[in-house]
Parts: sequence; C-alpha cells; structure tokens
Amino acid sequence: MTPAATTIGDLPEKEFISSVLARFAETAERDKFEDCLVIELGGDAPDRPVVVLNVDHPSYVRGEFRDLDDYRFYGRWVAAATCGDVISMGVRPAGFAVDLSAPLDLEVTKVEAIYEGLREVLDDYGARLSGGNVDANALEIVGIAWGVGRHDRLIRRGGAAVGLPEFWSDQTDHGDDRVQRWRDRVSAL
Repeated sequence: MTPAATTIGDLPEKEFISSVLARFAETAERDKFEDCLVIELGGDAPDRPVVVLNVDHPSYVRGEFRDLDDYRFYGRWVAAATCGDVISMGVRPAGFAVDLSAPLDLEVTKVEAIYEGLREVLDDYGARLSGGNVDANALEIVGIAWGVGRHDRLIRRGGAAVGLPEFWSDQTDHGDDRVQRWRDRVSAL
C-alpha cells in the first residue's frame, strides 16, 4: 500500500506503474512492465499472434497555439508519441483512435488541423485512423495505437530476442528519406 501522503508527483511513471497500477491492472506486473499492453490471443505456440496496444496522453510541448501549424503539430506529436511505443516493441502500428476533448468555442478548422497532423504521421507508419471520441472540455488528446505481431518477435524491456532485425531511427523529422528508411527497416518485422 502506498503511504497516504504520497502524491502522483512523488512517483516517476515507471514507479507508479510498478507500485500502484500493478496492484489493480491484470497486465502490469510489479517487476516487469512493457511500453505497451501485450494482449495474448490464445495458444502457446512461440509464433502466436498478439495485439500490442498503447494508450498515451502526450502533452502539447510548444506551449501556446499561435496558428494552424501548431494545431497540426499537436496532431503529429500525439500520433508519433503514441505509435512510437508500439514500434519500440517491434510491431507495426495498424490502427489508431483518438479521444479528443476541445472547448465548444474552438474553431472547427483548428480541429481539422489536428486531424491532418495525425493523418500525416499515421500515413507514414501505414496505420489507419479508425475513429474515437469527442468531448467538450479543455483541449487535450489521448491517442490509442495498436498492431498485431508475433509473440516470439516482440522486443521486450529485457531486450530483443536473438535473431531479430535491428531497427532504429536516426532522424526525428518526417522527411521523405526517413520514411523510406523506416519502411525498409520495418518491413523485416
């Protein structure tokens, strides 16, 4: 049990997962946790399919929204941060959903710019935007990304299994050459 005076701010993310969430969530273990949920679909064959799912709430990093490009960037940021954890486990993101909350007086063109940013990154990854939820509140986005992989090919926090292809990114932008290199590397997964 966590001491009563402990606040969320007192616990780093991974410590929160291992000391609090692990007591309640079926897939979080005290000593072993992953960047994503790994949902076993049944069977015990080493190459059995699994769903790798990530839910993320990336904060907007630029501060104030100045123009439509900032809203587009926010969409790109959410898609990249959420899909990144699926990719880090060696699985290609296949789908994506968004829980978007926005003030009722926000211009629709700004929401469209967010969705344009999401689609740009998802198109790069070959993932579909499947839908989601919209709610009236302060502007925030929760992204949900998933993909299907093989159990024996997952890259776990303990390290990659022997024989898996090396996968890494050497650029942080989404230029055409980076996208092609990513596709070349991920096609081996």
